Amino acid sequence: MFDKKKLSNAPHNIVTWISNRILSNLPEFQLFIIDNSPDIIAIQETFLQPANFLNFANYTTYCTDRTSHRGGAYNHSPEENKFAHHLINIFRNRHNCFIIGDLNARHQSWKPTSRNNPAGNTLLSSSQNYGIDIIAPNKPTYHPNNQHNQSSAIDLGLAKGIQNISVSTSEDLSSDHNPVYFLVGLDSMILQPQNRILLTNTMCGNPPINDLKEIRLSSL
Repeated sequence: MFDKKKLSNAPHNIVTWISNRILSNLPEFQLFIIDNSPDIIAIQETFLQPANFLNFANYTTYCTDRTSHRGGAYNHSPEENKFAHHLINIFRNRHNCFIIGDLNARHQSWKPTSRNNPAGNTLLSSSQNYGIDIIAPNKPTYHPNNQHNQSSAIDLGLAKGIQNISVSTSEDLSSDHNPVYFLVGLDSMILQPQNRILLTNTMCGNPPINDLKEIRLSSL
């Protein structure tokens, strides 16, 4: 869901959260929206039925409810190369791309006390091979109900072509996952040469186009 009144070139406050049954936490979540005013919220594991629909003032909601089985985060197949294949499909031919959510990927590179799992190894390798930035907070995002299991940082952001992203997390919502906040500066997007050529050839006087500021100046 995103706030249709706030989209602009200013930095965007984007939140991802595993709600673990959104209806049971709905009053708390409504206060969270008022207090934090996020531009975009990615909610997973809502356990909503097709008859349920979230409707918040000034937000447009998109949903893909799954009723066949539980869960909503990324579930890895036994063959971890399929995880890499999915990542490649998402980022292929996209110069500016940002995805967020629970990737179930653990690695010491983004949480030093973690025990690496196959998904974490695959994610790190894919990020190095395909120029993907892994954006992770410096605190755990997942606190399992079983105290014998270790807290971990598995709610992550993956970015390509966007350089100015800061991340934080908090315990503002009731779930075994904490909400994760990404402040994304769209002015930091890297324009590719083919985009610059297209824009230059379609603006009067063929002005130089190297960043978003020059695009705005050229349109005045």
